[in-house]
Amino acid sequence: ETSLYLCTSEEVANISGAYFDNCKKVAPKPWAEDDTAAERLWALSEKCVGFKYPES
Repeated sequence: ETSLYLCTSEEVANISGAYFDNCKKVAPKPWAEDDTAAERLWALSEKCVGFKYPES
């Protein structure tokens, strides 16, 4: 339901990068902004697919 709301509602047409739950804008969960967890997930993903992106 939330996905359809975000695709079709004029109320949110100009909102980008926000989190929504039950058709309402919400704050992200703390783990969604955890840089250490993101790095671990990225490394695990590279390992799972057998490809390592070059460091920039």
